[in-house]
Amino acid sequence: QKERAEANARRMALQQLQQRLQVNGQLDDWLRRHRLQDGEPLWKSLHVEAGWEDAVEAVLRERLSALPAKVADPAWSKDRPGSILGLLLPMAAPGAVAVQGEALLLSRIRCDDPQLTAILVDWLGEVQTAPDLAAALAGRSRLSARACCVTPGGDIVSRQSVTLFAPESGSRNLGTTVYWAQLTQQLVRIPQLRLIVLDPLQPLCAL
Repeated sequence: QKERAEANARRMALQQLQQRLQVNGQLDDWLRRHRLQDGEPLWKSLHVEAGWEDAVEAVLRERLSALPAKVADPAWSKDRPGSILGLLLPMAAPGAVAVQGEALLLSRIRCDDPQLTAILVDWLGEVQTAPDLAAALAGRSRLSARACCVTPGGDIVSRQSVTLFAPESGSRNLGTTVYWAQLTQQLVRIPQLRLIVLDPLQPLCAL
């Protein structure tokens, strides 16, 4: 009985999430107009070291959903998508990208696409890591003005500020993907609940 109640609660939460994700009809129309509908969001190319998913989400936020664009189109300024949208403009034929420093967040991410790796280096080149908030705070005086330090829980520390992380529900990001995978694994162990919980939410797998 307890398992059924917990599963139903998760079902309701995911249905709400699915509804929010489906409010992107206008964005889909915009992507088709600009021939960007076939692009895969950045997060689908990323492989993150276990335990550092929140850190990556905290630093990249909406950039995790950024889509590749072959050309930079000035028409975007007049025909706008109606919501925040990141577009990736990789430079042609980037050289091999070396990630230096085990303390960098970049060292905990593997990307399938070399061009996207080059973009990640631009974004995360000065993002350090610390095992917890106390360690990040203790080392903030050693950070440069442009650098920051992120913890596994997603808290971000710079020389003169701290941002405490909270996942953004309803966005197409790494946390959403991880949550869906975890839920699926849990439901596999409760076969009698799969029909009422998993099947109605199957469209989420396509995200």
